[in-house]
Amino acid sequence: MNFRNFGIKKKLYAVFAVSSVVASVVIYIFVGAQLDAMKNTELLKTKKLLSDALDNDLNAKKDTWLSNALQIAFNKNIIDALDAGDRGGNG
Repeated sequence: MNFRNFGIKKKLYAVFAVSSVVASVVIYIFVGAQLDAMKNTELLKTKKLLSDALDNDLNAKKDTWLSNALQIAFNKNIIDALDAGDRGGNG
């Protein structure tokens, strides 16, 4: 079975078959690379969104802690108790 002994029809089929296999492999590699790139892009977007949400939540908590600390610091009863040495313990 020598390629030179094939008829024109078989040669065309052989060229078409080889071309199809090569094209399929190239397409498979290209699609795989594109899917990986899309996955990485989506992961980076999600990471950014979650990081921003976490930062916003922490900033809100910091604001709450600050306002609570200020309320405690300016509470007349607490100031008087500290001046009197009353730490509010039960024992």
